[in-house]
Amino acid sequence: MPSMSSDEALRRRLEDVVVGYDGGISRAADALSLPRVFVWRFLKTGRAIPRNAERLRLALDGLGPRPAVDDPRTIRRKKKQRDPVRFSRAEVAKARHLLQYLIAALDAYEADERSLAGESDRAASSY
Repeated sequence: MPSMSSDEALRRRLEDVVVGYDGGISRAADALSLPRVFVWRFLKTGRAIPRNAERLRLALDGLGPRPAVDDPRTIRRKKKQRDPVRFSRAEVAKARHLLQYLIAALDAYEADERSLAGESDRAASSY
């Protein structure tokens, strides 16, 4: 297991950032592009492995984390953000149900109009 060194000065800098975000660890972590759990643990213990301590220093200096491309352990996964154009499965299911209902209503209306006009059902809609 890698050694974890305590860095009180770095912890205080991070604490100042969190206080700047009204004590919101999540907002501070988002601003620093760091995982929330990492920020919370570092505030609690003041310890991190050297690689993570360096990521924190870079983030606090305003440079942001710069993960090594060849080391997949250092690449932070992006938070899943909802695209404003995309819809959830539940929303799609509701829309599909509504459209099916509307098509059935239109078919019934057309059938009623044909029966009033004396047309046969053979010329029915292709829906």
